[in-house]
Amino acid sequence: MAAVKIKDYSHGVMLIANNLLSGLSVYLNSDHQWLLLENLAQGKAAVAYSEQEAAELLASINPDDFLCPVVDPYIIQLDGNGKPSHSRELLRATGPSIRYGAQATQGTNDVSI
Repeated sequence: MAAVKIKDYSHGVMLIANNLLSGLSVYLNSDHQWLLLENLAQGKAAVAYSEQEAAELLASINPDDFLCPVVDPYIIQLDGNGKPSHSRELLRATGPSIRYGAQATQGTNDVSI
């Protein structure tokens, strides 16, 4: 993914990626673990408030490392509620509208319209 230009750091930014095994969107927490958005405890997300902090956060991930559990990590901007501010990222955070793979066996009935 091309670098995302962040215009405003006042609400912070965080790192998003796709889990290599499940394909789900995951977020980096302050303990350097990748979690689903709903599993991020309040205040536990790894949030940066400046361009330098964001660059350091992104540099802390090495997607070329054989043991790296994610692909396509990049920085996203947050809104005042700590949620992704862009509609594309909000959709990624809430997941696909049609469940597949392991999600399909969890009893959800989500369907795109």
